[in-house]
Amino acid sequence: MGLKMKTQVIRYIVLFVGLPLLFWSLGDFHENTVLKESLSVLIIISFSLMIGQFFLARSSKVFLKEVKTSNLTKFHKIIGYVFVPIIMLHPFFIVFPRYFEAGVRLLARLINMFR
Repeated sequence: MGLKMKTQVIRYIVLFVGLPLLFWSLGDFHENTVLKESLSVLIIISFSLMIGQFFLARSSKVFLKEVKTSNLTKFHKIIGYVFVPIIMLHPFFIVFPRYFEAGVRLLARLINMFR
């Protein structure tokens, strides 16, 4: 990986991972359990990287000037294969931490959420 490629990847990571995490950390939210917080961070990173996928498309002339299309496609596929399933499991991640609390069963909550 060349120096220009590394520089572009670092910029991409800072923009689409660092900035959303900075906003999340500066937010004045009530504190949750470690499980809920880690799932929140995972979903925030997944969502911001999915938005960032538009900038890894071949239509991005700025990014293509310094990066080969084959490397661009590789990063695009890696991000897609890792974070699309996380986004698809998002409803389950909302309900899963409540499984450890007393009350309604997990399956009943998941079904109720989609009504």
